[in-house]
Parts: sequence; structure tokens; C-alpha cells
Amino acid sequence: MKSASMLLCSVVLLIVWSIVFLSYLDLTGFICMDTTPNPEVTTHTPYEPGTCGTNTDFPRQIYNPPVKPRFSTKTLSDFLSHSFHEWEGWLGREDMFAMGLVTTIQHRMGIVGSIGEIGVHHGKFAIPIAMFADKSEKFWAADLFDMQEENIDGSGKGDKDVFMTHLKEYGVGSDDSYVQSINSMNLETKQLKEQSFHGFRLISIDGGHTHNITLNDLVFACRMLLPGGVLILDDFVNTGWLGVASGLFSFLNQEKKVGVFFWGTNKIFLTSSDSIDMYVKELELLGLCMGERTFVLRYRKIFNDRVCTLDCCQERMDDTMFLRLLGGNLTNLS
Repeated sequence: MKSASMLLCSVVLLIVWSIVFLSYLDLTGFICMDTTPNPEVTTHTPYEPGTCGTNTDFPRQIYNPPVKPRFSTKTLSDFLSHSFHEWEGWLGREDMFAMGLVTTIQHRMGIVGSIGEIGVHHGKFAIPIAMFADKSEKFWAADLFDMQEENIDGSGKGDKDVFMTHLKEYGVGSDDSYVQSINSMNLETKQLKEQSFHGFRLISIDGGHTHNITLNDLVFACRMLLPGGVLILDDFVNTGWLGVASGLFSFLNQEKKVGVFFWGTNKIFLTSSDSIDMYVKELELLGLCMGERTFVLRYRKIFNDRVCTLDCCQERMDDTMFLRLLGGNLTNLS
């Protein structure tokens, strides 16, 4: 059994690093069978590599402590007990846990701003992003929803009626959110400026899974990100969607000042290179402060950066433990 597991692990690693090699040979469009046009870098306004996380398009949100998360411990507990298991979608508990810890770190460091996700499906990850946010942080979502004729790779099938029901169920109102039915290749920053968004502290990307769409979404999100802001990319190591990995490698090849600091179940977390050590150290600190080996932070080398990975020591972290470990954001909630 052990040898079979090691063989499977070796095969997965071989596939991933083959993608790395091929991406630098510019063969990824062929490998991923990408049928979309090959844009220069993005379909949006001109983008200058090296400016990711400088947020030149949106005003900064004023930090006004203490942070007041949008939801109570009871509401989050209800989500973990029911919605997390019942809603359609794909989400590893470690990825959700890591996002909560990153949000805690950002707020503790005074990083506040808008939040959002490209490709929300039914909201299984989008809702927790809104949960951990401060009440003043505006939420944005973009998805094809009913425009499935433009879903060229068949990745996901968002349902706007279901998503809006889920938003309402967890108290996210129209005044502090903006939901777009749109192809992400057509996104423009002016659409969000008109909705009075601030610079973004966290954006999740789980839209189209081709090389070009992934690259496009990363570039678009990067332009809106605050210094110290975080991008979360889904399906990086999913061998069914190789376009995600190849799009990421193209992005990192042109955007030299961005790196990976966390690798979860199926998502990776990126930030500006000068913020990587801060996040790695803070994640380690939060883990050590719990005083129990409920989870272990391990370090690996990828893209020349030190990357955290989260390994749960228990087979399944129960909901009570999950809530307690999130600590910082939730301790003083009513």
C-alpha cells in the first residue's frame, strides 16, 4: 500500500513539473487544447508587469479597528455543520481554514479592503470569504451563471438564483455586495469603480480553467490588489484542468514580484514577493499559539519561494475545533 501511494505521488509530481517545463517552451496552449484566442497579456487596459499589488485604480479603505466580522460564531458553526456538506461545490477544509487564518493575519496587520471571487458556482467558498470579512469590506462576485454557451471548457455551472439565495441566507445584502453575470474576459475595473469598491485585500479565482482565461483572471485581479493583498487560485494541481497550471506559470514568468506562500488541498495562495515571509511567519505563529498539534505547517520550495502546506494531524477536524482554531477573528463575537 505504501509503495503504491509513493508511486502515485511520484506520477503527480512528474505531471506537475512537466507542465512547468512545457510552459517555458510555450507549448501549453497545445497541451491544454485551449480554443480561446491568444491575447497579449490581457484583454483589459494595458498592464505593466511588476505593478501587481500596487492598486493604482481604487481608493484605499481606511482601517478602523477593531475588526467586526460579518457573522457570529453561531452562524459560522451552522455553515460548517450544514451548508458546507450540503451545498454543491468543491472545497477542502484546509483551504477554507487557511483563508480564515490569512484573513485574521491581514486584519491584524491593518490590511483591509474589498473581497471577491471570480467563478462562484453556488457560493461554497465565496460565502466563507464574506463571513470572515469585516462588515465594512464590500464583497464582489463574477460568474457566467446562465451564459453557459460561453463556458468553453465546461468548468463549473454557476446558478445565480441559488447563489443569491445563499447570500441572503447568510446575511450578505445588496448594499455591501455586487454580483455580476459576466464572462471574466470582459471584466473592466471601471465596472467596480462605479460600485464604489476600494482596493482588494483578497480575491479568489475559480473561473474558466483554460490557459488564457486563467492568465486573464490573474492579471485582472492583480491590478486591483492592495499591497499585501492575496490571490487564491483553485485547481492548480488538478490534472483534469492543466490550463490552470500553465496559465499560472505564464503569469509568474511575466510577473516577477509575485510568489506563492501557501499550498492547500486544491488551492494556492499568492502575494507580492516582499510579503511572502510575513505570511509564512504569521501562519507559523498562529499554529504555534494554539498549543496543540491539531495541524502542522510544513515548508516546501516552489518557484524559489518557501511555501507553507497545511497537514491536519487528525483524520477529520470537527467543527468545534475548527472554530476554536480560527481564534483571532471569532473570539469576541456575540
